[in-house]
Amino acid sequence: APKDRILKPEEIRKIWFGLVSAKMSESMKSVLRFLLITGQRNGEVAGAKWEEFDLRGKWWTIPGTRTKNKKSHQVFLTPMVIDVLGQVKRHGWVFPASKDKHIAPRAVSLAIRHNSEKRTQQKGAYGDFFKVGKFIPNDLRRTAAALMAEAGVDEAPIAKVMNQAPSDRTRDPEIRQALEVWEKKLQTILYGWRKHKPVTNSSE
Repeated sequence: APKDRILKPEEIRKIWFGLVSAKMSESMKSVLRFLLITGQRNGEVAGAKWEEFDLRGKWWTIPGTRTKNKKSHQVFLTPMVIDVLGQVKRHGWVFPASKDKHIAPRAVSLAIRHNSEKRTQQKGAYGDFFKVGKFIPNDLRRTAAALMAEAGVDEAPIAKVMNQAPSDRTRDPEIRQALEVWEKKLQTILYGWRKHKPVTNSSE
């Protein structure tokens, strides 16, 4: 249903591995992976700047000027996130659409739609590469939150990860722990094991 879809494990796998052959830029593919791994909002991910990232310390600080609630927000960078960032070319924008512009949030939605519809039925469609039906960027965020809870993360830390509750600590360990738990579950969904597997463009 609109605005309340939570993807099933088999759907997560289809989307993740469907990205390998999907008709979109590598930068766009990275955005979609980033959305699922971090659980952050589409606009905040698409407009990310390299200056917001402390790769050595493994934290991403989203300034209040770019968040929905106008408050600065910190996201821990798990190994899968670091892998995604390692495959992105260094420009001013983490996910550039051109030299001077970042990928627009609306473009993310369009890329999903064009890769989710059969070419014979919809004008502008590239083909049904995901085979999970219609979904939107926020479904990835909602799925991350729901499966964190399923993995045993309490409601309060999840709210902090989603920037729906304030954190009174810099580099909050609860945010880190929640995202680490989610990554372990995601790795298990994708690869059937808990040991970290690097993010690649291969379906293997």
